[in-house]
Amino acid sequence: GYVFEGRLTLVWTYSQAAHRPETIQSLADHCLHTLRRLIDDRDSDDARRFTPADFPLARLSQSVLDRVLPAGTLADDLYPLSPMQQGMLFHTLTAPGSGVYVTQLAWTFGGAVDMTAFRRTWEAVIQRQPSLRTSFVAEGADQPLQWVHPEATLPWEEHDWRGADEAEQQSRFDTLISEDRARG
Repeated sequence: GYVFEGRLTLVWTYSQAAHRPETIQSLADHCLHTLRRLIDDRDSDDARRFTPADFPLARLSQSVLDRVLPAGTLADDLYPLSPMQQGMLFHTLTAPGSGVYVTQLAWTFGGAVDMTAFRRTWEAVIQRQPSLRTSFVAEGADQPLQWVHPEATLPWEEHDWRGADEAEQQSRFDTLISEDRARG
């Protein structure tokens, strides 16, 4: 079988010496009936449920997968952490608020910046790069997993400090960076 222009086509080929046409017709009718049932059920909770085959690298049972990603939850992928990530997560969880493994970058732009275009560009980068849409999930699983979300929202803030003197701008910036680091 194949799908072309959104249409599924199944071609039934069989040995007429081994099977009667009525037998194959019955099999084809049963297949069609099953496909129609699948189509009718596609909006049910069970249809919006992942199976272990959807995430083979995670090596989860159906019951664990149902706890990690309940029916209706969206995910592009789910897989285990690398040993390095496991160590980093361990240190982060055992020292909350320490900022270990938090990296902050700050830029100064020389000249005018089209902030709308800048923001749209970063949103496009996030949608294009799965690693930027990935979080860790441990609840319900035997080991932490990486969960690749289909979409991620960029937390975006703009601050206009042009009315403040240089010392006040620096103070506000230091506070902003400190609060951001504390959030992780």
